[in-house]
Amino acid sequence: MTLHVISDLDGTLIPLKYNSTYKLLLDYFRKKKRPLRYLIAREGWLLVKLLSKLMDKRRADEIVLSFMTFGLDYEDLLSFAREWAKKVPINLDVLAEIRKYKRAKKVLLTATIEPSAKAFADMLGFEEYAATTFNIKGRKIIGVKKRHLSDTKFREVLKNHWFPYIYITDDKNEKNLISNAIRSLIVNFQNT
Repeated sequence: MTLHVISDLDGTLIPLKYNSTYKLLLDYFRKKKRPLRYLIAREGWLLVKLLSKLMDKRRADEIVLSFMTFGLDYEDLLSFAREWAKKVPINLDVLAEIRKYKRAKKVLLTATIEPSAKAFADMLGFEEYAATTFNIKGRKIIGVKKRHLSDTKFREVLKNHWFPYIYITDDKNEKNLISNAIRSLIVNFQNT
């Protein structure tokens, strides 16, 4: 598994080896000398470890976890939040908010509501790409595909690639943050 750190300075994707993720990640943000602002995550269990280590280093005053919900529905998110609460010393307030972490002023957990396929494509601004909504195994999934790629073929891609990536940035403009993350997803699709 590769962790992609998205730099808000030049948009460069920095690949990190899985077994050295935590140290490199901490070093990366320490060098920038400012707090981590946003995480976009797909693999919740790894996010738990990353967050706990970052918080231990007092690197964040506020953390907003905004989930791009590729195949992650409400029940999945609720289950993840419950498991998270067991591993990280926080007070869980239903699903929407996590507050009063002992070393942070505020921590929020938000589930990004999937936009419509058209809105998703419009947000990307790429005419050659289309966003498609699928329902696979009872899960609502929004994916990005090249327009010439058939929906049937794309469905197979989605079944076999569950986006095992985490996107991290401290970009304050959330629209750009999401766009950057999706652009890197597109790059990954081109290579499949």
